[in-house]
Amino acid sequence: MDEASALVEEYLKTSNDEGGNVTSVKAMLLAKAGKAREAEETIQHAIEIGKSFGTFPYRLQHRIGLCAHEQARGRNQVAPSRCR
Repeated sequence: MDEASALVEEYLKTSNDEGGNVTSVKAMLLAKAGKAREAEETIQHAIEIGKSFGTFPYRLQHRIGLCAHEQARGRNQVAPSRCR
């Protein structure tokens, strides 16, 4: 997961991430790592970026929700509020 996070961060430094797809991956990685507050903030950012891309915000919320739910079940942590 560290390698994936590093790749995502490197990409985001050099790209505007049109559509928010890579930002949504960052949010999933944060949720998976149990960083609920950071995941929530990143989800909101990805939604803002992706607003002009049709159903992207809804697909993002679904993907993040599934990831956070699985993480919460596995570690007994609270999922980001946007995922409930």
